[in-house]
Amino acid sequence: MDLLLDTHALIWAAISPEKLSARVTELLLAKSSNLFLSPISLWEIAIKNNIGKSDINFNVLLRHVSNLDVTMIQMENEHFETLLNLPNIHKDPFDRYLVSLAITEKMTIITADENIQRYDVSCVW
Repeated sequence: MDLLLDTHALIWAAISPEKLSARVTELLLAKSSNLFLSPISLWEIAIKNNIGKSDINFNVLLRHVSNLDVTMIQMENEHFETLLNLPNIHKDPFDRYLVSLAITEKMTIITADENIQRYDVSCVW
């Protein structure tokens, strides 16, 4: 299964795994799971750090991410084409991009975000 980590799921998987659901923990450990990360999530964390909405140590997070065996998926034109056609359910531009990425690449998003779950995209929590 191809799994895309939402930003909060990435942070929790890397730093606070006790916050993850039992199902997500099981999927993260499963040999059949392929974990993906978008650079948009790292960008979101960096921005939130810069404006004082987060105090996550970015270097520590990156070290933990390297232990998760995730593949960074690059931004592609198709992702933005899908983004342009998304219904206006979620106002967060980072989450909207993750939804478009998951739809385009046929991935399941690991997220507890109920607004993301309202889209026609595969989600797990």
